[in-house]
Order: sequence, then C-alpha cells, then structure tokens
Amino acid sequence: MISTGNEYIAIPEIRPNSDVLSINVLSMGQRGMIEFRGGNKPFLSLGLLIDGNKVILSERNQDRYWIPVFGSENETHEVRSIILAPRDQKGFVQRVSVRNNGEKALSVALQLDGSIGEILHTVNESKRFEGSLHAYRTAWSECPCFDIRSGFPVLAIAPICSGPSTWTYTEGKAITFSMHASFAVEAGAEQSFSIYWGVGYEEVSAVTMARELSRQGFDALLSGTRSYLDSIIRTSGDDRLDKCLFRNLIFSIYYATGKTIDTEELVLVTSRSPRYYVSAAYWDRDALLWSFPAILEVDEQLAREMLFYVSTRQKKNVGIHSRYIDGTILEPGFELDELCAPILAIEAYRIKTGEPILDDGDIISLIERIIQKLLAVETEIGLYETFLQPTDDMHVYPLLTYDNALVYSVFSILTTWDWKGKKALWQQKREHVKQAIETYQVKDHEGKKQYVWSVDLQGNYDIYDEPPGSLLLLPLFGIASPADETYMHTVSKITDPAYKYSFAGTKYSAIGCPHAPHPWILSLANSVRVSHDEDALEKLLSAPMDHGIACESIDEHTGYSKTGEAFATCAGYLSYVLIGELKKRDTWKTH
Repeated sequence: MISTGNEYIAIPEIRPNSDVLSINVLSMGQRGMIEFRGGNKPFLSLGLLIDGNKVILSERNQDRYWIPVFGSENETHEVRSIILAPRDQKGFVQRVSVRNNGEKALSVALQLDGSIGEILHTVNESKRFEGSLHAYRTAWSECPCFDIRSGFPVLAIAPICSGPSTWTYTEGKAITFSMHASFAVEAGAEQSFSIYWGVGYEEVSAVTMARELSRQGFDALLSGTRSYLDSIIRTSGDDRLDKCLFRNLIFSIYYATGKTIDTEELVLVTSRSPRYYVSAAYWDRDALLWSFPAILEVDEQLAREMLFYVSTRQKKNVGIHSRYIDGTILEPGFELDELCAPILAIEAYRIKTGEPILDDGDIISLIERIIQKLLAVETEIGLYETFLQPTDDMHVYPLLTYDNALVYSVFSILTTWDWKGKKALWQQKREHVKQAIETYQVKDHEGKKQYVWSVDLQGNYDIYDEPPGSLLLLPLFGIASPADETYMHTVSKITDPAYKYSFAGTKYSAIGCPHAPHPWILSLANSVRVSHDEDALEKLLSAPMDHGIACESIDEHTGYSKTGEAFATCAGYLSYVLIGELKKRDTWKTH
C-alpha cells in the first residue's frame, strides 16, 4: 500500500496496480476527516489499452520517496502513470504518458472507473455520513461534479481533463462513474493525458480548483512539488538509511500536519490515514516530541506554523489526553508528558532558528498556562503527578519517573530563559525535582539500585517501562548518564529476557508493553537515539514495518506491522533519530 498527498488532500491507500481506494480531507467544521471511499470497488481505477491490448502497470516506485509512479515497458512502447498531489493545492492529478518506441502509430484507450460507495467522518472511529450524494453535469466545465449534502453542501469533487473525454455516471446510495478517452501516438512521439481533480466546499469551488490545476499544467505542478521535496532530501550515501529516513520524514510532514479544507488552517494530528487506529486528532506529545523535531530540521517555516497552532487553537486544553483539531477535548485525562511537550518544542525552535519567539504574545500565554497547570500537580515531596501514562493508559502509581524527568527539563529551560525574571525560583524547582527523583524513584531492587517506573506517596513502586515514555531516555534530560550504574541496571532489567515485554532473543527484540504487546518502533528508535545502538539501527532499517512506514509495534520475528499502521507522528520520530545518526556520521547536509 502506497500513500501520498499534500497539505489539503490525503491519498492514503494506493494499491500496487495504481487503484486509489480512498481520499480524505480535514474539516474544521466537522472536527475531523471526511473520507471518500469506493466501498466494494476502488474509489478510482484506471485502465489502459494500447492497440486493443490491456497494459499491466507492473513497475512501481515513488519519485522523491513520495510521488507514486507506475509503469510498463516493452519493445514498442513505454507507459508511465503518475498520481500527483501538488504542493499546497486543493486537489490532485492523475496523468498517463505513452511513448511510442515503434515504427507505427499506437492507438491508446483510457478508461477511468470510479465509485463513491461511502462517505465517512473519522476521528479515531469512522462513521458513515448521513446525507445525500449527487452526480451531475456542471455548467462550469465539460465534466461532471460529485458532491455530498446534508441540508447544505458539505464537500464536492470535480474533474477536468486535458483532452476530449466522455463521462457517464449514476447516483443513488452510491455514485459510480466512468471516463473514456482515446488518442493516437505517432511513431517516435510521446503523448500524455491528465485528469485534474479539484476538491472544494461545493460545486463552484471544486470545479474552479480543477480548472486552476489544469491552467497551471502538470509539468509546472510537478516541478513545484519536486522543488519542495528536493529542499528536504539530502543524500547521505547510505541508500537504506536514506530510504527509511526520507520516506518516513515526508510521510510525517504530510500526514502529521495538514490544512483544513474549510478554514484553510494548519492543524496537527496523529495521522491523516484512516489505517491508524486513532487518526485525525491532536496529542501534544505526539505532535511536539515526535514529529516536530524532525520537521524543524528541514522546514523551519512549517515548524513555526505548528507552534502557532499549538499556542492558539490547542492552548486552552494543553496537557489533556487528546483533542479535536479545533482544540476542544476529545478524550479527557491529564498527562504530564503532554503538558511539558510544548516547552521542549519552543526551546528547540528558539535554539535552531535564533528567532525571538519568546516575545510572541500567544507563546507567552501558552507558557504561562503550562506553568500554572504544572505547579498545580506538585506534591509535597517535590515530584509531579499525572493521571495517565505516556501510552494514554491509566497509571498504577501517579508519580512517573520519565514524566518527572520532563519536568526537570522544563524547569531547566525556564531557568535558561530567566522566565519572568524568576531564574532563582526555576533553578530551585529544577534541583528540587531532581533530588526528589533520586530520593524516591531510585529503589534497591533485587540487590541493585535502579530507576523504577512509578511511585506513590506511600512508598509503593513498580518495575515497568513503555516506549512512548521510556526510562531509556533519562540521559537526554540530564537525570542520568549512560555510564551511570543505576541507569545501566535500569536498562538491564527492562531488556532482560525475564522481563515479560523485553522480547529478548527474538529477531526484532525491543521493549513493548500491554498497550501493544510486541516490540515498538519507538523503543528501537529510543535505543538508537540514546546509545547509537547499531543492532537497533539495523532492525529499524531491515524491518518491513508498514510498507516501510513506521507503525506502533512490529512482529518480533518478521518485523511486519502488528499494530498502529500509518503512524505519522512515530514516522517523524523515527526520521528524527535517523537524522541524528547522519549527524553523528557527519553526513547530514544543510541546504
């Protein structure tokens, strides 16, 4: 399965034969995704005959790791079919090119069969749209328009072709349609046919968007998209690492961020693919600790827009489990790691760009809200409480070691900023929480000191770990060094074969947890990030995952996805860790 898309349109399910199963858009008004799906048939299926013989597009690749290209070649002709979602456009293009390598003219017949069998609204779960579907000839073009309505228009899609075409369609509980076109290709020549699809709120916006794409022309749209992708891709010489890095990085850019079709606002989500089980919603942690750092490395402007969204739409409920894209609460429950995440992202942006982001009024307001909420969960022993763990599951004990390491980082950052002229206060709180971690969250267990997962005020604790907030990461926050005995004992315990979720001894061993009881991609990435573990890196580069894209967990024996396919924010984290490896090798190039 191949994915592509742009800021406005996600095309998350493309089969190896080029069939498109669905497309979707983000809608602020609907607080989630609206999907066009084919139902029992593909949403779009393109067929091609040359001199009456069916052409099988058996070759496939992704130009710049992102643009799907399908092909076929023999002694008389070469065929290329491309699906292009042009940068920052409300639409996409299907293009077929035929080159005649023979000595006589070729007769080419194209047939596009389409079906809108389902309209779904998706936020974590998908619900069928209750309304009416319409297919009709529009006065704005020679091609049809298809739309959905619920009293008022909801969404429309319309094609415009680059050459003569014939369309037929039916409507009812589902829409089916077909397009026929034919042309001749002279000997030694090449000819192309493009279908420009525009998407909009209703008929006029969809049709004129398609017309705008056709006026710009495929070549210009392709050039603009390639130019942006080329600004991101930096060849290192390690083909496997480059492929894993840039496929995941570009996937994260376009599937962990997107613009709403109705208000044209940039929003952040876990994934724009319905294949991910909690798609089309916002998490502070996922957006800012996982996808943001990698995006900051290659697109500072996009990173700034991400922080604008976080400090405006998402500010009110910062630290709450998950939210709709408009900032209102989706799943309640306070998470300390999510509350800390924006501070770490703001500091990373400040260091990387040198911009005076701390002078921005929205950023100031966000920081103040975070501090207020943080101080409200401080306990009398200097540790800070959470309600949910980094997996979003309920805690056993409320004082998590990893979460408090994040708190230590937050106070360190506030000290660096001399926030509100209270440097001494933040420095005092920083040292207090570090002392509390060493006093209450380091235990003698089986004759050795180690960091435990969580504690309570009565002295209870548990030995545990989970990849989204792993104890492996403690050295990154200044709590321990990789050579520290207590830290080494901690790592030894949670990677020991006796630990239920270590998966030690399997081909793709890494830490898992009850939330997904298989090795996590995040765990392998954590090992590479902290200790440059070559074995973990090899697992990441060799695991098939989800067609090369990061997923939540993989099979411990085969490396194929077990849970959480099309996990866009995890793809961002994986790519960030791989960028770190290239920096270590001094092969990460700046543009």
